[in-house]
Amino acid sequence: MDLYASERKYWQVDGEQHIAYIDRGQGQTILLLHGWPESLHAWRHVIPVLSRAHRVIAPDLPGLGDSNRALGTYAKADIAAWIRRLLSYLKVESCVVVGHDWGGVVAFCLAASYPELVTHLVTLDITIPGDGRDDYSQRGRRWHHALHQINDLPEILIQGREAEYYGWFWDNYGYKAGAIAESDKQEYLRTYRMAGTLRTGLAYYRSIPEDTQWVQSYLKQRGPIATPTLALGGAHAYGRGDSAVESLKRVARDVIGGSVPDVGHWLPEEAPDFVCDEILKFIEN
Repeated sequence: MDLYASERKYWQVDGEQHIAYIDRGQGQTILLLHGWPESLHAWRHVIPVLSRAHRVIAPDLPGLGDSNRALGTYAKADIAAWIRRLLSYLKVESCVVVGHDWGGVVAFCLAASYPELVTHLVTLDITIPGDGRDDYSQRGRRWHHALHQINDLPEILIQGREAEYYGWFWDNYGYKAGAIAESDKQEYLRTYRMAGTLRTGLAYYRSIPEDTQWVQSYLKQRGPIATPTLALGGAHAYGRGDSAVESLKRVARDVIGGSVPDVGHWLPEEAPDFVCDEILKFIEN
């Protein structure tokens, strides 16, 4: 079920609906960036809580959800530049940025590229490609990283089997059964079955070498970012656990966080109350 159909807005570029987003609440702005294979629907439990005392902006990442599929590059620094343009359009001068999965890497690039914009950075179950370690894919445990970077083959294997393929991730990457219900899966499938989405979703993985190079170059030139950072990783299933905070400590100077018990990869859906509490404590303190 599309919970946000009535309040979804579109940022138009050159007459085209470019990025879909919702904008709710007032106060300090919190930007929420989702991952793959999801959409802004991933924040359905988080948005109502955070928007009680904050302005919450949650876009569908370019190429995903209800956003435009025509973007030419899906390197995370380029995605961050599009998000920066959206925030300028929405007259946001500063914000807290929260990112899960690929949204977390985009969030890091946003903080690195626009330090005057991002007051606090929160990353959920991600590590940063190019952080100085050679196990971004956990030595093959995240097998889909390699598969998704192969040209054409994943499209052949997944086309027409989206429910089975994406469903495997929704069912196995989390630890809490039912955190992503059947109705949630259907909402994700509504957009992931749209024409072009298979390609754009895979493009987030096919840009990993470019992302790695960008981060390495940034660190060499400017060193770790100064933005206060909270990094959390799920302790079970396919959660990244302590490696989430270890990675961020290589690319940021002021980092707290750690492993979250009893959850896997889908932190905003498996432990939304915990995530909201941690975000609010972090920005208030």
